Amino acid sequence: MRPLSYSSISLYQQCPLLYKLRYVDNLKPKPRAPLSFGNSLHKALEFMYDIKVPPPLPLEKILTYYEQNRVKEGYESEEEEKGYLDYGKEILTEFYNKNIKDFKLPMAVEGDYIIDIGTIKLR
Repeated sequence: MRPLSYSSISLYQQCPLLYKLRYVDNLKPKPRAPLSFGNSLHKALEFMYDIKVPPPLPLEKILTYYEQNRVKEGYESEEEEKGYLDYGKEILTEFYNKNIKDFKLPMAVEGDYIIDIGTIKLR
């Protein structure tokens, strides 16, 4: 049995059939703009913090990475995609400007762990 995550447990509580379709039958949901946007920002921030030693990358390099590596699926039109792209640049710029003065490397960018509870694995 695959490890259970917060997302999978929450989905099962909302709708057991939807859980089955997604996690047992492996049907993927249709891409949607908010999820693509969030994934794109997440990738850009991972890029920003995935350095070995300070100083941090310049903002221009992070914005270029964001633009070139963003998730492009799920938008209903080019205008919607451009709107999200511009909004993402605003968010990243504001985040950078607020945090660059006290920039510190995190202990980890992403961590994954599995806890065994009897026959169940939690991720």
